[in-house]
Amino acid sequence: FLYRSSKAALNSIIVGLAQEFYQQIICAAIIPGMTKTDMGGPDAPRTPNQSVHDMISVISNLTEGDTGKFLDFKGQEIPW
Repeated sequence: FLYRSSKAALNSIIVGLAQEFYQQIICAAIIPGMTKTDMGGPDAPRTPNQSVHDMISVISNLTEGDTGKFLDFKGQEIPW
């Protein structure tokens, strides 16, 4: 419950920042996917290096149309 609530709050903050800084900076939230970390566990399918590589790729390809969105590590929008 608390984790979901904090993620909803984070998404709301991104939307607020996107509105506040519209046409100045691009604000987007990017989910790294299930990654082998303390939280993801050793059986997660992605390594931290894969997650970072993919998120850098998404960030490099963001456009003004992506501002305020919640994206996965492939750059696809996730509705919330």
